[in-house]
Amino acid sequence: MKLEFIPYILFLLLAASCQQKGSKPDTIQQEYKPRVIDLSEAEYSEEPQLLSDFVESIEYIKFSEEPLIPDLVLTYPVEDNEGNLYLDSSNGIHKYTPSGQYVKSLFKKGQGPGELACKIGRSIFNIEKNYVLVTDYGRMDYQKFSLNGDFLGTEPHQLETVSKDIFAFWKNTELYSYIRNAPYEQHSKINPDSLYFFTVRDLDTDSVIFRLKNYHFDIKGEVIGPRIAIQAAPAHRGIISDSLLWVKPVHVDTVFCTTNWKDLRPFYIIKQSPDAADYEWSTICWAGVNNYSMSELLNKKQ
Repeated sequence: MKLEFIPYILFLLLAASCQQKGSKPDTIQQEYKPRVIDLSEAEYSEEPQLLSDFVESIEYIKFSEEPLIPDLVLTYPVEDNEGNLYLDSSNGIHKYTPSGQYVKSLFKKGQGPGELACKIGRSIFNIEKNYVLVTDYGRMDYQKFSLNGDFLGTEPHQLETVSKDIFAFWKNTELYSYIRNAPYEQHSKINPDSLYFFTVRDLDTDSVIFRLKNYHFDIKGEVIGPRIAIQAAPAHRGIISDSLLWVKPVHVDTVFCTTNWKDLRPFYIIKQSPDAADYEWSTICWAGVNNYSMSELLNKKQ
């Protein structure tokens, strides 16, 4: 199993638990009951955890020594359908063969057509359609490249009052959310997640087929300061099998699963301790940390 960096150990456990021998996606869907992950009495420890506690097997691939990848913490590995590997880092997207031999960078640095001056954040890969979207500093649109490094044009990103934040592709669908652009009126009340956590668009028909409603939209924080903090992505997600996806809005306690967006249902429910940071706490903090005193900030477990 080739590993990807996943933000939280919890989701590594989720992915591993869903791939038990003999479990098929249809069986999971037909016989499932939402399972509770009880973290209410979890003990926090600084002791390192063994990777062997979470995965059954590990495959090591030695990459070419050049080019040098500067920051592994902010580097994300991606694999295409042919086994080629892509290291998505702050200084570019580097393509490798399945055996780890360097192939090429998908784009050149610069300000001309098909070049990027300063890559921002994590790229969005559409493996099925053989392209990747990249954000370049100062440009209003996503820059679109094939997985062979051909420049394919642009996709809308920053609009007049909102930004379209595309964060994933799955089974010919695009997952995105709209984020309101600054500036924000001081002392106004906002919920950064907006009315919907995310929207799903069918790429063939160019039509919206699903929206996950934010049932906590009434919870709002007061804008204090020149800007608010926006989480890097509206939802954590992962592929359990070729036909089953799990997705979890960042600050909610439910992990959902689906096979086609018509059957989205709770898969795991996370039970947290009373002193854990809940949705209300997180939402108010995103609006402005001055909504809480320092003692209130430090007394919550995130």
